[in-house]
Amino acid sequence: MWQALKNALSHHPSSFRGIVKVKPTLQPNRRRRFDLWVKNEVAAGLQRALKLHHQGRKHLTSVLKANQLPWRQLITNMMLPRYRLCRWKSYRDRALTKSPQKPPIPPTTLRSFLTWNINGIGSKLPMLKEILKQECVSVAGIQEHVRDVTQYAPGIPNYVLFDRPKEAGFRGHCLYVHSSLNAHEVITDNRHLIYAKIFGLTGAKPWHVLLVYMPSGNLRRTDRAAVWEHLRQLLEGLDPTANVTLMGDFNQDTETISRILERGSLSHLHLQISKDPSADHTHRIRHTPGRYIDHFINSPEVLGLVTHPRVDNTTTDISDHWPVFLPHTKTLTKTPPTRKVWNQKLLSGHGINLALSHKWDCLKTEEITSQQELDEAAALWVTTLNQTGEELHLLAIPRERQQLSFDRTTLNAINKSKLARKAYLLAQQTGDLPLTLRKRGHLDAAANRAKLAIKKFAQKTKLLKAQRLNSLLVENEAADFHKIIQQAQSKNTGAQGIEPCFNSSNRLATTTSDILQARAEYSATLAADPTTISRDPNMWTHLTPAPPPQEPLHISRIVTEGSDTQGVLP
Repeated sequence: MWQALKNALSHHPSSFRGIVKVKPTLQPNRRRRFDLWVKNEVAAGLQRALKLHHQGRKHLTSVLKANQLPWRQLITNMMLPRYRLCRWKSYRDRALTKSPQKPPIPPTTLRSFLTWNINGIGSKLPMLKEILKQECVSVAGIQEHVRDVTQYAPGIPNYVLFDRPKEAGFRGHCLYVHSSLNAHEVITDNRHLIYAKIFGLTGAKPWHVLLVYMPSGNLRRTDRAAVWEHLRQLLEGLDPTANVTLMGDFNQDTETISRILERGSLSHLHLQISKDPSADHTHRIRHTPGRYIDHFINSPEVLGLVTHPRVDNTTTDISDHWPVFLPHTKTLTKTPPTRKVWNQKLLSGHGINLALSHKWDCLKTEEITSQQELDEAAALWVTTLNQTGEELHLLAIPRERQQLSFDRTTLNAINKSKLARKAYLLAQQTGDLPLTLRKRGHLDAAANRAKLAIKKFAQKTKLLKAQRLNSLLVENEAADFHKIIQQAQSKNTGAQGIEPCFNSSNRLATTTSDILQARAEYSATLAADPTTISRDPNMWTHLTPAPPPQEPLHISRIVTEGSDTQGVLP
């Protein structure tokens, strides 16, 4: 291997000088591995210099095909495409411990639907998560998230996302459905509609939810009429007794929509619009009266399951639209997850313990003669695998995801903005103009501080997540070492059989149990790390080599024209 590295790095002498040590390691019943100690300044470009990246392996394959040398000469003259250069990962050798389980989370009651034109979800996503958690929202329709197809989808834990990305002349919208509900999307050709069929809200009967985001502007009446026609075609194919809810930003006031539902082509569907009687607008426009354009439209069967909508004009004003909620009369309970999953990280380093369990002794497959015996053996194999995984803490119920919560500074700014909004509304009711103007100034200042605090919190959350991912990459926790090695071996030689090997006592192990025991002892030795290479940073430090001695520099006098030494050679 040393000679092969020297030949492969002939054009990179500095990289070759950075290799401090090469140690061959014979793993029990595995391929030979070479451990390389490399200096920090040359480690980053070593993979490309050895041509062990994707393009380099293609080049090595073409060179090997054109070369006629014996394989014994090839392994010393160059790198082979089957080689993989990976950083050593200490995570796979750590001891197995049972992860602490948090106390069970009480069931969550889902209480309402939500529609909100958020006007850009970028820095407002933390506030949306907080509202969904506080109000226990089951289905949320968000308009104008302003996310195109090249950006990450604005996902939220415990919610399933159905998305329409932003396009030219269209600001995008999305629909969130709680993960405890079974929902699937019915594909439509109109980008202004998201049609989801949801099970679990009313027993076995589905609930048809259509999120609508109408085109805005007085010059786009024809486009809005086309959306209404598409809605009519979708709803006419449903059962007359179906539960149907249309919600979203219709960009039309209550009177216009009521006229369309009563006199238009949708009159035979008997749809009715639901409105908050205490609110006169959902879209606030500065210095002009607002408009009520965010609506809920329900079928007659749904009217008995919901109450009047509620326009929330005190929680937040980070958007020019208020959030609108449609409460359920029947609450729904969300059960915590009970499905057990395999811990992939623990399997990477401790899968050998799963194979060495004594529980596999009960599995006999030598005398299988019929399909029934094969089915029984397969069922017993699955049962044994699950029981062994639970005993080794490799198979368990995952912990609940940590819910997002604002820090104290952001919460104080949001609460002060709520109090200022309530004080302003109360001053408006009293009719005192000087007091109203004074409270309006307090509200503007508190709202600006709340917006800035939410934006800073969103930036801080993104920065912390980026730092955590960066630390995983730096510590090599994100490198899937075993998966790369396994894929490389399976593509070249297939699965390896049980081969004899030497155990820790230098005795040759020939039986299956002895070979597996030798592999387990070797893995335990690696995990113990007797050389403390992975724990002692001093093992990886090196002294800068002294510069080579320089030859003396001979400097001769410069002969100038007209000098006394003209014509005399030095």
